[in-house]
Amino acid sequence: MRQSMGHHRSNTLTSDNSSVAESKRHAFWSLYTIDNNISLNLGLASHFPDHDIDADLITPSTDPKHRPWDMMSLVIVEFAGIQGRVYDELYSIAASKASDAIN
Repeated sequence: MRQSMGHHRSNTLTSDNSSVAESKRHAFWSLYTIDNNISLNLGLASHFPDHDIDADLITPSTDPKHRPWDMMSLVIVEFAGIQGRVYDELYSIAASKASDAIN
C-alpha cells in the first residue's frame, strides 16, 4: 500500500505556519514535476494523478532574488500537468482501449 504525506491536499497544511506550509508546497510540486516527467518518459502511470490533487500552487516570493525561480517553478508545474495529460492520452489503459476500439 502506498503511503502519502498528504501534501497534495490543501487541508493538510492548515495547521502549519505559512513558512512551513510554503516549504511543503515547494517540496510537493517539485516531486510532482519530477514524477510526471519520469512517468511520461517511461510510459508508467504517475504517482500523483491530477484528479487527486487540490494543493495550492506555490506563492512566488517577493524577494527579487527568488521570484524568478518561483515563477519558473510555476511554469514547470504547468508543463508537468501537460506531460500528465499526454501520458493519459498515449499510454494509459484508457488510451489503449480507445485505440483498440478505433481499430
